Amino acid sequence: MIETTDQAFAEAIRAAVAERGEDYVYPREWRMGNATSADLDRPQARGTCRYARPDGVQGGACIIGAALQRVGVHVTDLFELDATAPGAESALAATVTGLSPRMIGAASTAQSHQDRELSWGLALEAFERELRIRDEHGDWFTCEEHGGAMTQDCDCEP
Repeated sequence: MIETTDQAFAEAIRAAVAERGEDYVYPREWRMGNATSADLDRPQARGTCRYARPDGVQGGACIIGAALQRVGVHVTDLFELDATAPGAESALAATVTGLSPRMIGAASTAQSHQDRELSWGLALEAFERELRIRDEHGDWFTCEEHGGAMTQDCDCEP
């Protein structure tokens, strides 16, 4: 596990976007899953992104993978995430410590924008917007004891 901070991880996401460019869109052919090329136009068939680049270049593939590498996660760990982590939250939990729920939520938002085939610039905008919203309104979470409702003011553990 790599120890990091919200500030360091936010800077890693921003640096990854700056390196690839705001117009960069994650390549469809890098997606995992059983989708055939004919199925790739259907969002539900697109599969998930890879954390490690499948083209042989050392580095993170998706926006979260690129940020994780920047904070010190080794590329072999990124390849392992491809097999074990179905989403940004599980990838972060498996590789880094020190991130707040605020940062994990914002990172997940960036990842979901990328997974919808939006540019990394738009994913970064959504990430920054999520951080501002969480700063203004606190961290919301789903509370099972309250029927799965989104809440921020109960005593339940998120």
